[in-house]
Amino acid sequence: MLVRILILLLLGTALLWQQDGPAWLAEIPAWQLWAALVAFALWTAWRLYRQLRAALRDMND
Repeated sequence: MLVRILILLLLGTALLWQQDGPAWLAEIPAWQLWAALVAFALWTAWRLYRQLRAALRDMND
């Protein structure tokens, strides 16, 4: 889970520093960074939801 959060922070930072950052980062279109951030955030939220549901199910057993 910690790795997923760090990747989300990295993608968010890349979006913020795209214009002022290194040249290779400026070459990546902003929509691709946004798409990666949103897709990864949705995947992380889904995994977190599944873990929470499993924990609640185990607690009720």
